[in-house]
Amino acid sequence: MMSIRRFIERVAYAFWLGEMLFFAFIFAPRVFKVLPRESAALLQNALFPAYFKVGIVCGTLMLLLRAPVRRGVSDRVVLALTGLALGIFVFGLLYVVPALQARLNLEIPAEANETFRSLHRLSVGTNLLALLALLGVAAVGRDLRRP
Repeated sequence: MMSIRRFIERVAYAFWLGEMLFFAFIFAPRVFKVLPRESAALLQNALFPAYFKVGIVCGTLMLLLRAPVRRGVSDRVVLALTGLALGIFVFGLLYVVPALQARLNLEIPAEANETFRSLHRLSVGTNLLALLALLGVAAVGRDLRRP
């Protein structure tokens, strides 16, 4: 029978990965097709704090539940990959979100566009790295895959 610790860790992992996949592959592309660009950017910017907070809660739960039961190399790799993804989400909440909010308040369009492109590349790149780290967690963390 699966322990409560393992169950909560799996739920946190599945929720976090699901949130990232939904946001990246369904929500973000769709919102930019349906809404005008500026409205879509405002909506995404309004959702980013919650997106990052959910990831931070899930990542923290995963670390707290895995750390006391380290057994081998795979557990240390899972901890490192989870820590990397968690660090990226903390960075997103503390740097990317405020920078995007400040960008929305800029009045100079050319600078605002270049700033947005820069922040967008940073956001996409760091989110991709976090997603790869979480996929690595599934590849290495055998106990996350087993029933």
